[in-house]
Amino acid sequence: MDDQHNASSFTSPQRIFNRPPRILRKLPDEEVELPPPPQLPPAQRPRLASVILPLMSAGLYLVVALLRGNSNGGGMLLTLPMVGLSLLMAGMGIYTYFDQRSQQKAAREAAQAAFTIAFNTIDIRLSELWSKQRQLRHENDPGIALLLQIVERAEPRLWERRPEDPDFLALRIGIGEYPSTVKIKKPSSSATNEFTLQLHDLAARYATVRDVPRTLLLPRAGSLGIAGPAIEAQAMVRALIWQIAVHHSPAEVRIAAFWHSRHDAEWSWLRHLPHTPAP
Repeated sequence: MDDQHNASSFTSPQRIFNRPPRILRKLPDEEVELPPPPQLPPAQRPRLASVILPLMSAGLYLVVALLRGNSNGGGMLLTLPMVGLSLLMAGMGIYTYFDQRSQQKAAREAAQAAFTIAFNTIDIRLSELWSKQRQLRHENDPGIALLLQIVERAEPRLWERRPEDPDFLALRIGIGEYPSTVKIKKPSSSATNEFTLQLHDLAARYATVRDVPRTLLLPRAGSLGIAGPAIEAQAMVRALIWQIAVHHSPAEVRIAAFWHSRHDAEWSWLRHLPHTPAP
């Protein structure tokens, strides 16, 4: 059932404001799992024995053939097939090495490409969730310009915070950063390479949401003091009062203020708030 509250000042005719049920803007709290770093095959090293040994055999056969050729003219012809076979084995060793290296290079490039696609997909998703957190934090705790707009248009957000809400009497006190509400799950890998470093940088980039309203929960703090130059301090106090008056119903929060008569011009507007007690 909707709530009805008096939204007028104490010096003007009463007016009924219908306060609808609040729609909470919840921050995303999902878990995003980072892709595991690719398992790349080790770089192929040439097996020198498969090349050197056949070449040495071919050389040995040639030496033997030359030595036998002096006494037997057919020795060279008998040795040539053995020399050719040895050279063929050496060539096969060289071909096998380059073929395996080519296959492993293709496998490494495929693994890197798959990781890059998964990495970029997660990067885009985390960026969306990061932007959504910033947007919702600014919507949940708007600045003065939006507060005035809520009042002027009598938007449903007027007096939307109720005592059972977690942000009841939460006041925006500045701009800062908060830890992300999105949990980033890193892969379990003890290795340190370019891929794990990329994953670490990605997690660090989205671990904190920056340039968002910082709030103070007044019931938990108990009291709040404002110190500084008079103009800045008064502007801060006005901003806090505006937040209380716009976010909370006068049936649930009352505002009392005391000031010297010489400051009446700066603070007399408080008498027109429905949250201030009747004089």
